[in-house]
Amino acid sequence: MSDTDKAKELLRAAARQIGSPVWQRIRPRIETIAARYALQAEREAIAHSDRTTQAIREEINALRREVNDLRHIADELRPRTDTATHEVRAMGTQVAAVDERLAILERTAEISTTTDADNGEARALVDEIRDEHAKVRARLTAMASYEERIGRLETDRDRT
Repeated sequence: MSDTDKAKELLRAAARQIGSPVWQRIRPRIETIAARYALQAEREAIAHSDRTTQAIREEINALRREVNDLRHIADELRPRTDTATHEVRAMGTQVAAVDERLAILERTAEISTTTDADNGEARALVDEIRDEHAKVRARLTAMASYEERIGRLETDRDRT
């Protein structure tokens, strides 16, 4: 060992002897302060966690209420969609019958040789049938748009 190594070792030993009583008195104070800061940090973390948990619970409750509202709306709409579907099917049959009647009237109007009074009555009847046909087409168009809208609502409901 060299002289410098010996000197360093002696200085270290002296520092241990002199510093040991000081360290023994300071160490409990430092540990108390460190424990106090650790406890404060833990409390802040718990408080933050509690606030976050509460916010998440409120959001979940809001989403549950919204889902329940949407289920209620879907339950209300289901009978309407069933009725609309039934009416559209019934109107399809009605439109086919009106088309058939119109075709028959158009053929008989072209073929028959009748008087002007009969022609006027036939034209009035054909016009009436055409008006009825237009009304049925309008209803079918409205029903188709309602059915499309209901389909979109059901799709939106199924996504959520």
